[in-house]
Amino acid sequence: MRAVMSDTKINPQLLQLRDQIDVVDAQLVNLLGQRFGLTAQVGVLKKENGLEARDAERERLQIVKVRKLATDAGVDPDFIENLFQSLLKTVVKNHQEI
Repeated sequence: MRAVMSDTKINPQLLQLRDQIDVVDAQLVNLLGQRFGLTAQVGVLKKENGLEARDAERERLQIVKVRKLATDAGVDPDFIENLFQSLLKTVVKNHQEI
């Protein structure tokens, strides 16, 4: 979906790269959907077993792990931490609503 410039004015290599980015974006969204599906199951199990919605130690370990993964992948670990903090906040909110 290219609405900003006409395709005739854009370098074909740029168009190809943008198409690849669109594919990766779709994969990211699908992976997030899978992740939220799994965390919903975790939330149900937590409720059934009388566990708190939030597990601060698990969250801390996840942040440490994803920061390392980010560093290894050449991605800004602060960006990844912020992204995962947002994910975790949403997951906890969803668990509290179960």
